[in-house]
Amino acid sequence: MLISSIHEVNTLKKEILILKAKDEVLRNRIGEYRRGNLVETKARDELGMIRKGEKVYLIREK
Repeated sequence: MLISSIHEVNTLKKEILILKAKDEVLRNRIGEYRRGNLVETKARDELGMIRKGEKVYLIREK
């Protein structure tokens, strides 16, 4: 029982990290749209482009 609970907690912590990363991406996109950076936003969203020095996080769906 304790081992399965620990496993479940670890699984949930991983899911939280994934959701926080997705949330950060979405918040950044919202900010870009609000500032009117549509060209850059389209390049990021449609072409997958990034700025020099940025980190890319790939999130695999289950």
